[in-house]
Amino acid sequence: MHPLPNTWQFDGNIEKPTFNPSFKHEGLQTVKDSNGKWLGEWVRDSAGNTIKEICHYHLHGGMLMFCPDCTHELSGKTVPLPELPEFYRDRK
Repeated sequence: MHPLPNTWQFDGNIEKPTFNPSFKHEGLQTVKDSNGKWLGEWVRDSAGNTIKEICHYHLHGGMLMFCPDCTHELSGKTVPLPELPEFYRDRK
């Protein structure tokens, strides 16, 4: 999950939202265990340098459009926005 900057504009559509502008998160690739938990280490290249991680996307009409500069497996792909986990939903 990435925090949302306060400069974003939201179209008000809860079911299929659109936010502008695009969102770009940059950091370092992390070493994780088989459950996805960070082990406190960074992924390094053969020279021992940390490796950059980028997630850059547009959210339009409930679709996440990942930009080609992403360093993960969704780079260049478009996928539906996943369901919001129950613990983030408003309680009625």
